[in-house]
Amino acid sequence: WSIWGSGGLVHKLFASLLYASTFWIVGALPSIILRKRYVTADSSIANSPSKTVQQALCKPITFHALLTHVASAILIATIHAFVSSEAKLTLFVKSKKHPHYLNGRLIFLLCSQVLLASAFTMRNAMLDRYLLRHFMRSSIISLLPSHHLATIVQAWSLGSVTVDVWEFSNALFDFYVPMPVRIGLASADPIVTLVSGATSTDKIIKQFAYAELQDIASSDSPTASAQRTALFNDQKFMPSLWSSLTRESLITLGHDYQHFIRKGAPAPPQPTAPAAPRAADPILPSTPKKLIQKPIYQSARQSPIHNVIDSLAADGSFAQAIEETHVPDVFRSVTNAVVEPANAAAKHEVQKVREAGMSFLGHLKSQAGGVVAGAMTQYAPARVNDFLETCRAWWTKERLGKVVEGYLPNRQLDVLIVQVLTHLVCASLTEDRYGVVQRDIPKILEAMLSFLSEIEVYQKEVNALYTPPPTNVRLSVKELDESEFVRGQVERAGEVLAEVGDGELPSFHRIPTLRLLFSAEGWRC
Repeated sequence: WSIWGSGGLVHKLFASLLYASTFWIVGALPSIILRKRYVTADSSIANSPSKTVQQALCKPITFHALLTHVASAILIATIHAFVSSEAKLTLFVKSKKHPHYLNGRLIFLLCSQVLLASAFTMRNAMLDRYLLRHFMRSSIISLLPSHHLATIVQAWSLGSVTVDVWEFSNALFDFYVPMPVRIGLASADPIVTLVSGATSTDKIIKQFAYAELQDIASSDSPTASAQRTALFNDQKFMPSLWSSLTRESLITLGHDYQHFIRKGAPAPPQPTAPAAPRAADPILPSTPKKLIQKPIYQSARQSPIHNVIDSLAADGSFAQAIEETHVPDVFRSVTNAVVEPANAAAKHEVQKVREAGMSFLGHLKSQAGGVVAGAMTQYAPARVNDFLETCRAWWTKERLGKVVEGYLPNRQLDVLIVQVLTHLVCASLTEDRYGVVQRDIPKILEAMLSFLSEIEVYQKEVNALYTPPPTNVRLSVKELDESEFVRGQVERAGEVLAEVGDGELPSFHRIPTLRLLFSAEGWRC
């Protein structure tokens, strides 16, 4: 009966499809386009939640994401209010006395959607993909009248659906976009295309190229063997394809190795060499003849009007005569002598006012923080102060896992490079006709073993940071929580280091000489 009353099954189905399509366009599509527009391979180097938020607020992507999610949430709420059969979600209150009063329920629904979009934007920033908090606070709900409970439930339901759509679209992006795009089969010369991608400055293209090179290097098919042979025996390019690939791979590993050695610190500036003195012009053995400076062709006669126009031009005879005429500097530099000091004084005054304002705001902020902290310490219960201290420590404490991630920002790419090089070195023993790979094997092994050795040393330093609590001593709850926090961070840092260590170590066992060396010494990372 309800379907018949709404226009029949066909009309109901068409309306549902139209509503779902519109909901998807205004809800999921903006989030996907935003992710695609700002996709990057550089991870955040913040090591605490507070620094993560500070860095996110300094990036323009956060502002763009906030505007996108707010607009999407408002459009979803508008469509819901338009499609909903309830008469309580109109723009104006249907009142004869006050017909132009805005509807409070609709305003509440829009405000809840805006707050939800802001919270989702912060959640994405904390997750390093552009943080979800509660939709409504209990203290705010308790202030609302009970007859608005249906509106609150409706806002919560609409917010849940909005977040589900955003999360689903982001999950699709996370699942399908990182999948390597196979372009080797679509190009005329796959090896040339992949080596060109490996030397690209875009890290995403480089990672996709190395992922496909890893498949070619590890495959036993005749096609892969022929492609490896073409890579080793290339004579058409200068430098050759193998030289370009090896050089780019070793440079990338070297940069990441130096970044890991410096513990994420920026590279020191390279010393600039002094400029070489300019060599004096050689003296000719004979005196050259003086060249004729006058025109050798007879100039055409010009009309008087043309001569007058040329004389009035910016580089005409009048301007040249004025330039050649000696004019005292007191008349020439009147403008500069008056304007430039005034501009410098104005800039200096503006800078002084800005610095004074910043220092006053900083002093006011510190004073207000001190007053609030003193009042909380003096009047608030001890449990409240302990809880606030715990929250403050959680907000500002560095995460060891994030620190190690900052030391190894390109660890997945480094593992791919090591796997590609080791597979190609092993294949070159039978497929390299001219022995071009043999001269690069020592450099490749030195780069990979140096990287692995430093990771092993730092792994021991990280493991030494956590000491299990003694079983015969009773610790407080705070001490146990602190010990558990350190254990979790050490475990997370070990997982990050293991991505490189466990990814490189099996690659070394493919090389016969290193397999014997590792088996004899029992090297483990």
